[in-house]
Amino acid sequence: LHLVKHKSCYWCFALHSFTAPQLKKISDMGFYACCSLQYIFCDNVVEIGKSAFEQCNFKSVCMNKLKQVPESAFAQCHSLQQIRFDSVKFIARNAFSLCFGLNLGVFPKLKGGERCFFVDFEVVPALPAELKEKLFEIRQQA
Repeated sequence: LHLVKHKSCYWCFALHSFTAPQLKKISDMGFYACCSLQYIFCDNVVEIGKSAFEQCNFKSVCMNKLKQVPESAFAQCHSLQQIRFDSVKFIARNAFSLCFGLNLGVFPKLKGGERCFFVDFEVVPALPAELKEKLFEIRQQA
């Protein structure tokens, strides 16, 4: 398996884990709303589409060959706590919106993005203040 097509696993409530070592691409909404999906093992993924994992139940995500995180890719992953993307250079708007459980992100090659995080958390290595200001939109609780 090299490709997960558009909406291939859309609303798959019974899917708990997914392993595909040869997978290269996950299209838009490939695993959208797989609310039981906790583990994905796809070490060779280089591209994911918009909302690819929106509303999944991951606690951590590690995709080391991915170069860009698209819009809403992990939005509403409420259980997500740790993310690691060793090759990501850009994170699109709302990529991690409503992921209020985030506490650690590792992005050694991150160069840009815009309003992709809505909660403050530890980033390794530390981001320059100018870049952090572009990436984080911290909303105050009323």
